[in-house]
Amino acid sequence: MSEHRFGSRLRAARKKRGLTQRQLAEKVGVSQPMIARWESGRTDVVLGTAFRLAKALKVPPETLMLRNA
Repeated sequence: MSEHRFGSRLRAARKKRGLTQRQLAEKVGVSQPMIARWESGRTDVVLGTAFRLAKALKVPPETLMLRNA
């Protein structure tokens, strides 16, 4: 999975929910800078965390992880 594409989808889903990076970070149990690194593609996200992000954003995991979801 391309991290940049994942990051773009993560950012879009977060904004669609009207959440700041900090609010999402609190829901997932990570730091705000970590959310920023994922969104920019600078840091890889592990599968389990991707599922937690999807749950926090109330989207199917495929929305974040699959290119055409």
